[in-house]
Amino acid sequence: MTNLLSPDGTTLDASLQPLVSVLTDAPNPYPVLAWLRRSPAARLLGQLVSTPDELNHAALDALPQGHATTYVRNLLTSAGLLPPRDEHLTLLINWMTRTLAKLPAHQGTLIHPFAEWHIVRDARRRSAHGRYTYTAHKGDCGNIRAAIDFLTWLDTQQTPSRTSRRKTWTSGQSPGPPCGPAPSPSSAGLVPATSPGPA
Repeated sequence: MTNLLSPDGTTLDASLQPLVSVLTDAPNPYPVLAWLRRSPAARLLGQLVSTPDELNHAALDALPQGHATTYVRNLLTSAGLLPPRDEHLTLLINWMTRTLAKLPAHQGTLIHPFAEWHIVRDARRRSAHGRYTYTAHKGDCGNIRAAIDFLTWLDTQQTPSRTSRRKTWTSGQSPGPPCGPAPSPSSAGLVPATSPGPA
């Protein structure tokens, strides 16, 4: 455990002791040992804890988002090293930020207020009541994407009448691409302290 969680393999930062407790409290140590040796999540965890002062949600958000990242986040949250947060809401906000940053300026000027003050504000309200699901996140991303696709389509049209263009667009528009990968099943709750899985 010390080899994984300390930069020099000998000295363990005191702030990481809760994480050690989560990993060593399993009744059967063999699955934990196998996880430590072979799991991509274990390797990612070893990289992150080399600088405990920089261990936060933002550092994890900057990484490619996959099962290993999700598992490590849940593990650190269950150990109390990261504060809990609504991951579905965060998925929406992070996707919106990345997507809007790629838009042409004239589209961003229109989409940003719609996304921030209509979509995200409503998502925050639902999250505060514990009712913001992954399905809701997908729907909200889809609504933002539909607005972007509509503006992009308008940019390609030469017809003077905006009303006729809207009718033409809505009559044949198909859904846009999905807004992001699904989180692992453990993302909705804390990682059990007794059995790190093969993430």
